[in-house]
Amino acid sequence: MASNSENVMIKGSCHCGFIKYTCSVRPEALKKATRCNCTFCTKLSGANMHLTGPQDFQLLSPASQAECGDYSVHSNAHRYFCQKCGTQMWMEASYEMFGKQIEQFSINLHSVDQPQEGLDLSEVKFEYFDGLTNNFAAGLSDKPYKGGLV
Repeated sequence: MASNSENVMIKGSCHCGFIKYTCSVRPEALKKATRCNCTFCTKLSGANMHLTGPQDFQLLSPASQAECGDYSVHSNAHRYFCQKCGTQMWMEASYEMFGKQIEQFSINLHSVDQPQEGLDLSEVKFEYFDGLTNNFAAGLSDKPYKGGLV
């Protein structure tokens, strides 16, 4: 993996290639991803790589986000997916947690193209949230919470 302090550009796409993107990622972000055991996360994505925000993400195709599917279980949380092959691509969410406003933007780690210079997904370490019981106060764990996947 990249070891310098400059952001690294990575490429991703859906299974059929209709959706393509690039994103600028801090090198330390390439080393970890999160998994949550809530149904919104386990049924739809599998693994999230968090970006600093949408400014670090560029949709290359289709021409606009409006051409992507948008699945929202809450008005403030959107998972965008390919309407042709069904691949879940990225998530944008805004919510309050512990009295703090959280702005989340993450890509589905499974949509990152491999192989790719400077990025080996087999080296990514997972951290786990307990969203199934809404126990985010427990913090991140190095092992899955009950109902989660390794």
